[in-house]
Amino acid sequence: MHASARVPSAEAILAIRAGCALRCTFCSRSPDRVGHPLDDALSPSFDLPCARRVVLVAGDVLRPDLAPLVGRLRAGHAEEVVAYAHAGPVAPDAVRTLAASGLTGLLVVVPAADRATLADLTRGTGSTARLAALLDAAGDAGLGVELEVPVLAGTHAGLAETVRRAP
Repeated sequence: MHASARVPSAEAILAIRAGCALRCTFCSRSPDRVGHPLDDALSPSFDLPCARRVVLVAGDVLRPDLAPLVGRLRAGHAEEVVAYAHAGPVAPDAVRTLAASGLTGLLVVVPAADRATLADLTRGTGSTARLAALLDAAGDAGLGVELEVPVLAGTHAGLAETVRRAP
């Protein structure tokens, strides 16, 4: 059935097997486990989810080559298209390109609030500096930001301390 003939749901998750620069100890989204192959999702014949809000999840979905997909989602029923993001390498140009194509926000996972724990959970590939750069890039591009804070063994104290410091 064509997307325009369907009634949109409130939210859909579109999982893409795009690989990931991080190697988080807690993550189940390895490139071979879940989602559509990247080339399939980028194809104009790919059957888009019919939802008012679409969350793009994968490892690294802040890629400029996803701009046409974001644009197609927004041209359909999606009022919001949000991309999963993490404390890995940040490409401000990719964030700007995706925002220009219709991306409305980022869902940023923050597994730990202190440098040492974040580095440990990401096997040294994530950093608080990268996380700050990602938040800056989102703000510069006018994107909304949602935080996902998984509470993992060993992170309770750091997260509690961060909440205590918040204004």
